[in-house]
Amino acid sequence: MKIMISDISMYCELSGSESGPWLVVLHGIKRYSENQIKELGKHYKLLNIDLSGQNKDSIGVDSSRCSKIIAAIHVLMLMSKLGIENAHFTGLDDALQLCFEELFPGLMLSVINVTPVHGLNLTGIINGLIGNVSRAFFGDDSKTDKTLKAV
Repeated sequence: MKIMISDISMYCELSGSESGPWLVVLHGIKRYSENQIKELGKHYKLLNIDLSGQNKDSIGVDSSRCSKIIAAIHVLMLMSKLGIENAHFTGLDDALQLCFEELFPGLMLSVINVTPVHGLNLTGIINGLIGNVSRAFFGDDSKTDKTLKAV
């Protein structure tokens, strides 16, 4: 859905658990996969936001002019319009995270670092790496539980 914030139209989607805490999922150049959103939605009420100048968002906004501070203010205004006082966040880069921490203390309950991955078996790669390291240290990888569950 598109919601007007000041003079721009922000694209967002509401989904997930009805009883969980809020998780703001910020989508930049890459979007989270449907499987990632589905898994996160089992535990959180999700507010999926396309940041200004990215994906389905921002009619008439020049993305090169959208600073991190402006993006943070737009997210805060959208959350306020939807009645969300604070939330967990994912999809923040370091600069945007600092903006939220400095400008709006208490808004972020936590930051969940999840990488949007498309078409890559990251779990298989990590498990293979863990198995190789385990064999190098222990000789027999059956002695350790090294399975990583995919999100």
